[in-house]
Amino acid sequence: MSARPGKDCVSFGVAKVAPSIQRLVMSHRLGILHFVTLALGILWWYWVCKKHSVELHGYAHPRFEAIRKMFRGMIQYDREGAALAVLHKNDLVVNLYGGYAHR
Repeated sequence: MSARPGKDCVSFGVAKVAPSIQRLVMSHRLGILHFVTLALGILWWYWVCKKHSVELHGYAHPRFEAIRKMFRGMIQYDREGAALAVLHKNDLVVNLYGGYAHR
């Protein structure tokens, strides 16, 4: 069944297009609009929420350097920050703090 250029067609830009084709094109455009909106949203979220290198402050005895490395890895992905103190035989061997709570 062909579309008649007077009643069954709708002007779409320069050319006249049958309503079923126009709906298909508009739904495709809506899909592209959703994709672009989603992509912009992801880029915005990445820009706003990306993590900067978090400074680690404090002291750790050389024997406890593994704890310092593990703590640094933990606060890199923490949204707020953290603190850690370790006593070994009544001596303070680790006293670390950092993250976003420490500004």
